[in-house]
Amino acid sequence: MERYLSEKGKLREVLPHYEYRPMQLKMAKKVKHALDKEKILVVEAPTGTGKTIAYLLAIIEAKKKTVISTGTKNLQEQLIFKEIPLIKKSLFPNLKVALMKGRVNYLCLRRWKNFIKNPTFDWDDKASVFSSIEKWVTKTETGDRSELIEMPEDYPIWWHISSKSELCFGLKCPYFKECFITKMRQIAASSDIIVVNHHLFFADLSLKGVASAAVIPSYEAIIFDEAHQIEKIAADFFGFMVGANRIYDLLNDIKQKLSKNKRKDWENNLSGIERSIKYFFSLFPITEEKYRLKNELITDDVKDTTNNLFNQLDQLSARLHKEKDDEEWVFLEQRTKLIKEELEYILFVQDDEYVKWVEPVGENVIFHASPIDVSLQLRQNLYSKEIPIIFTSGTLSVNGSFSYFKKSLGLDPDIDEVMLDTPFDYKKNCLLYLPKEAPEPSSDEFILFLIKEIKELLTLSKGRAFVLFTSIKNMKEVYHVIRDQFSFPIYIQGEMPKTALLDRFRKEVSSSLFATFSFWEGVDVPGESLSCVIIDKLPFEVPTDPVIEAKIEKIKNDGGNPFFEFQIPRAVLELKQGIGRLLRTKNDKGVVAILDVRLRMRGYGKIFIGSFPSFPITIEKKDIENFFNRLG
Repeated sequence: MERYLSEKGKLREVLPHYEYRPMQLKMAKKVKHALDKEKILVVEAPTGTGKTIAYLLAIIEAKKKTVISTGTKNLQEQLIFKEIPLIKKSLFPNLKVALMKGRVNYLCLRRWKNFIKNPTFDWDDKASVFSSIEKWVTKTETGDRSELIEMPEDYPIWWHISSKSELCFGLKCPYFKECFITKMRQIAASSDIIVVNHHLFFADLSLKGVASAAVIPSYEAIIFDEAHQIEKIAADFFGFMVGANRIYDLLNDIKQKLSKNKRKDWENNLSGIERSIKYFFSLFPITEEKYRLKNELITDDVKDTTNNLFNQLDQLSARLHKEKDDEEWVFLEQRTKLIKEELEYILFVQDDEYVKWVEPVGENVIFHASPIDVSLQLRQNLYSKEIPIIFTSGTLSVNGSFSYFKKSLGLDPDIDEVMLDTPFDYKKNCLLYLPKEAPEPSSDEFILFLIKEIKELLTLSKGRAFVLFTSIKNMKEVYHVIRDQFSFPIYIQGEMPKTALLDRFRKEVSSSLFATFSFWEGVDVPGESLSCVIIDKLPFEVPTDPVIEAKIEKIKNDGGNPFFEFQIPRAVLELKQGIGRLLRTKNDKGVVAILDVRLRMRGYGKIFIGSFPSFPITIEKKDIENFFNRLG
């Protein structure tokens, strides 16, 4: 790897602004070794390491067909539009790369043809969009909805015409050869590198070899970038969910398939199911938060209504079975049976390995089931492939150890690991502020303290701040009190789309931005616009959240300590992500302020501080003032 990344390597010859990075070279060599030796490797690569170039060069040198799976759209676009073209143009012109998105991003030709024959809603107010789609279908080579600029992101039409794994006929589809998924898969099959996101990767992996539904072709190695997100995403895809809309979609697809004559014959069965669904879902409370599906919620009324619904679904399956000469009816029958099986499992099957919960959405609820621990599924479906796998991110270690990350993903504790040094000079360019005195975050006085502290910090930083909250409630309360007290603009999450909000924040140097969890990672604002990161409190997850509650219970039942084994490590990794928003380049400078007294007053605060870069720490605001005065 030295011939590319050393001080006199090829990258220096072809890139005018190339900068030698020792940690980048170290990572490339480690990744290349793991790929050659068919090993699993965990790499923590802080911001500024140049990790994407490091693993791209290692992949190319190892000559292995590789899937790169990313956690955010930002990184996916960085790879496709920046890093890969850079390497391709300067060193490897014959490199073949494919970008694969999730199925829902692509038009399904069969569904489109069925839909235009028999649309399921009135077109009067949608004529212009429909006309745009019609023209686009005749011209598009990819079927990717991102080309449809005229169509709003949440437009309902797309739901009826997009590709879905459960509706895919595969080789039996009359449009298989022209299919956009087929074309995408063919391009990927002949590529050296396939770029996907974690959602697509684990959606594909969870299909467990259903060839017609799988999208990603065979591969010889995997790089998981932003690997800290994997545990949550994998749990979602190794579980399942059943909501009213899923059943209504099935019924609509059946109606769409029926001729006008047949619709009358089926009317009683279909309308009876619709009435049962409406009543069944009304039996579960609509609350502000999701809640565990406990035995006491399965009342006699729920049991009776469910039995009635199941009988109706059985009758529907039997009717669909009689139409088995048509492949589409076979798929509709399979969907009907699967909905019944999954709903029956969620409601009535006792399984200590899964957590089941109810998520209120609008006037309905969605039933969920997901594995409490994804280790078993990952061992069975991923590690059993016995191919090299690289896990990398800027935030994988807790207090100098990868043990939490490895355990959470079912990795052998002895697998290879490397923790790269940060290339940034935190001692010189950064300051960590912890308040001298503060109320406990659980106290009534905490919100008043937050308002006072944030006002003072924004005054010292002259705006230029990213203020991260652990709750929407706190964010809104602070914002409404102080938004008009400064000459610079203060933006808040939700007032405009995320990309537009970040563009404003970048361009208006003195502005500040208030945000919650969705902004804690994947936000890249280098330079003076982001000179201060303020975090309201330690990001412990809500212990009453059904999934978190189930994990805590499992660790307790296994004789462990959930606070130190699970809650603290998760909060540390989340906090590291938040802090990581500050320094994005070697030239960046600024202050991180964490307004939670527990960081100083609790013994476990040392675990957090031991996981941070080597900041100078202060409890005095005078030091913040001096720091910003030095910056000018």
